[in-house]
Amino acid sequence: MHQAAQHTAADALSFIRQPELFGGLVGNERFVEKYVGFVELIYRGEGIRGLMEELI
Repeated sequence: MHQAAQHTAADALSFIRQPELFGGLVGNERFVEKYVGFVELIYRGEGIRGLMEELI
């Protein structure tokens, strides 16, 4: 899991491609679109806390 998370900068889906944790979630186009958008924002320097507050 840690290794997959480390590859997220190069491959935004590496973390959720773990079927034992996320099942087939990587196949859900709507989820993947949102997830990749958030990953890109985080790697551009957006604060995770702020992003999470926007969601709730």
